[in-house]
Amino acid sequence: MKDEFDTWLMQHPFIQVVSQGGFNSFRQAFTPANNQITQVYGRWHFIRNAKKQLDSFLPALVPAMIALNVERPY
Repeated sequence: MKDEFDTWLMQHPFIQVVSQGGFNSFRQAFTPANNQITQVYGRWHFIRNAKKQLDSFLPALVPAMIALNVERPY
């Protein structure tokens, strides 16, 4: 299948950008056929990866509970 993919890419040299989840194996698949292709994240993959980063970063930055001292008017 990889040979078919390489052949297809070589027959379509005008392809400049591909969108896939950023997997290294995907980059390794198209680079031999055309190392000038730029790989970009699709919107879904970008949001998913950004959420993963926020999920690991925010708990260290923001405490789990925040105490509020509010005076009640009555």
